[in-house]
Amino acid sequence: MASSRGDEVLDIVLVFGQKKIPVHLDVSNIGGGAEYLTVGHLSDVVYKETNIEPLCQRLIYRGKTLFKADDKAVADCLNERLSSFGVRNGDKIMLLGRKTSEKKIESPPKSESSEAHLRLQDLQADVERLCSQCDLSVRECQGPLDLDALRASKKGLILVHENAMKVLEQIDSLSSHNNEDFRKLRKSLVNTIQAKLDICEKQMAEVSEKIQALENNAHGSGS
Repeated sequence: MASSRGDEVLDIVLVFGQKKIPVHLDVSNIGGGAEYLTVGHLSDVVYKETNIEPLCQRLIYRGKTLFKADDKAVADCLNERLSSFGVRNGDKIMLLGRKTSEKKIESPPKSESSEAHLRLQDLQADVERLCSQCDLSVRECQGPLDLDALRASKKGLILVHENAMKVLEQIDSLSSHNNEDFRKLRKSLVNTIQAKLDICEKQMAEVSEKIQALENNAHGSGS
């Protein structure tokens, strides 16, 4: 019996800046099902869709980095199966990166380096605000809530998550230059945002389960 389309193609949404690009990963040429698709397969398709070379890509799924060019074990990263990260049909994966022609020179003028450092410090304030918003949104989800309150809480979490992804993209777009303090600060901010993304996603899942339970109870009592 022929395999279904779901076995042969993994459909995801690539989020690149303000763009949302449907991406189809065809497994018919690699043998096996979608569970055999790797980060390398995804990276190749991303290159075809965006013209951003693999060595300029950073792929993020649910706040976790699937692949970035400065990883020490790039080959190992590319050979990781997407299924090991839990990637499924319809999921969103964020792309950070620039085309080769857009890459900055390795040793920019001092004024440019200083400007980037100042911009990073501005983004640090944005990260601190995001952390406060995330903590507040999580607290608002606690305790017994009715259906409307849960839905409102979920919207708040989604907004925080979207804002965090935007700030993460802005941070990643800044060149690290040769400034050790700059690199440490950027890494710290990225780790902080990814931790908050994990918290948001966990809380959104819990709220979604509560909403589903209340909706099921409402339908059951109404029948």
